[in-house]
Amino acid sequence: GDADMDGAGDPAISQSACAQPAGYVTNANDGCPSNSSLTSPATYYRDADGDTYGDLAITESNCLGSPSAGHVANSADCDDANATAFPGAAELCADALVDNNCDGTADSVDELAADKADFFRDADTDGYSIATTAKFCPGTVNAGYLAVASAQADCNDAVNAINPGATEVCDAGNVDENCNSLADDADLGAADAGKTSYFADADADTFTVFAATRFCDAPASGYAAVASEREDCNDAVAAIFPGALENCANDGVDNDCDGEADLDSESIDSTGYCVDGDSDGYGTGAITMSCTPVTGMVTNGADCNDLDPLVSPLGVETCANDGIDNNCNGISSAVEAIDSVDYFTDADGDGFGVAAGTATKSCTAIQGFAANSADCDDTQLLYADADGDG
Repeated sequence: GDADMDGAGDPAISQSACAQPAGYVTNANDGCPSNSSLTSPATYYRDADGDTYGDLAITESNCLGSPSAGHVANSADCDDANATAFPGAAELCADALVDNNCDGTADSVDELAADKADFFRDADTDGYSIATTAKFCPGTVNAGYLAVASAQADCNDAVNAINPGATEVCDAGNVDENCNSLADDADLGAADAGKTSYFADADADTFTVFAATRFCDAPASGYAAVASEREDCNDAVAAIFPGALENCANDGVDNDCDGEADLDSESIDSTGYCVDGDSDGYGTGAITMSCTPVTGMVTNGADCNDLDPLVSPLGVETCANDGIDNNCNGISSAVEAIDSVDYFTDADGDGFGVAAGTATKSCTAIQGFAANSADCDDTQLLYADADGDG
């Protein structure tokens, strides 16, 4: 019979007839003859924790069309003893090792855990992180990640020796080991190891300062690999160095680095001055070099007697001063006296000399000489015969 009129017959009620009687069908497939919506008993699953999700392992079947108390129509619960564990539940790190959302993974590895926190990538395990994050349960240890971001970010998370706390070192690749965007010589904090001493020669005069400056790489200019034998006293001016020429224009400047800045005696264009004690324009004695005129001194040392103003290279020799070298030429004879007399040989003693030969200058009469050259025959004494009487 098909009392529920669902097209499936009740195997417990049947009759044989040549024609199909009303309320009967030709099959005996109805397992629930009293429920027109079912042809076989429905299976329901135990929901012991009341979370509306059933346990696949514990079932019941009935033809009522609804489960009995404590049962549900699904078998999706993964833990029917825990009302917080069911499909769609929030995964919680607080429930350690519990698969709250029944996706097959527990909280420590489930990206969907609602209370997971950001951990920060530290691939090279140097204690410095980068901005990349991953979710993990708080309090867990996760390889390659830090629970708290480092105060300073790692600039290279692939190399353990490169991080903000590393020491900058000299290297051929100019690597920024301490992540301050400066490498090698550009980083004033770079370790001294591996550096080379160079000596400043900023003015390029080939003389350096003695204090060394350490560099990772050879400076392009302004430094020498070896210090000069003598130190430059002013490395900002190329004209100042040991052995440079002092000149009057730079008076007050120690050009040659000898520690004496105001000595006119070192200036190549200074002038020599000598004391002029008699104020005759000619000096004598030690020479004093000066860039400016010196009172009481002159620029020559030609005086041979600086106590007598009449004695100088311009002095005049006279017979009255015979024996004194008035003109400082080393000669004091009558030959130079302007008032000396020319005397000529007077062999015959007639008071007349001959012009032959050189006159002899003298301030006094000379025996055998005459102060004239009028004699025409100096070999015989002749007297004048004015009256012609012989």
